[in-house]
Amino acid sequence: MLKKLISYFKKSDTEIPSDDIKEEIIPIHITRYGQTQGLRQWELRYEGIQLVILKRNSPSPQSKSLLAFKPYGDLIWELKPHTKQESDCIDTVCIRNGDLIACSYSCFNLKIDYKTGEVFETHYTK
Repeated sequence: MLKKLISYFKKSDTEIPSDDIKEEIIPIHITRYGQTQGLRQWELRYEGIQLVILKRNSPSPQSKSLLAFKPYGDLIWELKPHTKQESDCIDTVCIRNGDLIACSYSCFNLKIDYKTGEVFETHYTK
């Protein structure tokens, strides 16, 4: 009986179309640092604030933003990219002359207040 069953499956040309297999992805809105576990692409502790950039494929609408948390605690602020382009995201953060600069894929450098996330200055670099 088992041999008949195995031979039936070996002869079967039935394929399951990949369009029929759908994995439900539930968006996560992150409000605490602990929720970024396994989703972090980059992080830096700066002046007592934990800065995080999520992986681009993370199931969060915040995956294009720079997130700032109290030390391993609550979300303080979120910095979204300067443009509304689908491909734009915050992809690099650096410190120049003591200023915190968030750089976006669309070539904007945003000088920000690390305490509030307020943008002081925007500079197009291309």
